Amino acid sequence: MAQEPANLRLDNNKALVVLVHGFNKDERDMEFLAQGLARQYSILCPTLPTRFGSLQQAVATLRQALDKQNWQQYPRVHFVAHSMGGLIVRQLLAEQPPDNLGHSVFIATPHDGSPLASLADKLPGYSRLFQPLQSLLPGQRWASWREDSQAHLGIIAGCGTQDPLGALIDGESDGRVPLASTRCDDASDWMVLPLCHKAIHWHQDTLAAVQGFLERGRFGAAD
Repeated sequence: MAQEPANLRLDNNKALVVLVHGFNKDERDMEFLAQGLARQYSILCPTLPTRFGSLQQAVATLRQALDKQNWQQYPRVHFVAHSMGGLIVRQLLAEQPPDNLGHSVFIATPHDGSPLASLADKLPGYSRLFQPLQSLLPGQRWASWREDSQAHLGIIAGCGTQDPLGALIDGESDGRVPLASTRCDDASDWMVLPLCHKAIHWHQDTLAAVQGFLERGRFGAAD
């Protein structure tokens, strides 16, 4: 069952950052980023049903958390998501884009799935139990990003080899998601950090990249 969202220093005079965790996680998995961003932004970090619920159920739960927080009242609403969380955000915004949408950063999001999901899908009953797995299979098609001058999408990918499961993936990966799968045509910027899938959103370099993108709509140093 989804838990109540964790809110840090909510102030509707500040821009809101919505943190969205990935498969089989909860709000605690985004704690490092939440603490790092809370000085500058209001933070909403809900727990979504990403273990047994479908992707659409996760989208509905996220929408409920946003509506409860009256997300349209904030000057800007940014999204920062890890892994499957990026797919949840993409689907949410395809269905209900807010007028105050700001920038978004997806971290290690498998836009073209993961071979590990394909392997797990072959286990009898696994996909029926862990419904989100279907959204992580290669070959999925996702709604295009509605980008304008105020709403850019940035991608942070990992390329670390610490995860032994990476041996099951051809080519470069973060141990769970192929590097190529993180790319999407509608992102305005893309960067790679030498970090594995489970650690990338707990690293200072990732936090710094997220902060810069939310401020400027691109990665890299300020002009």
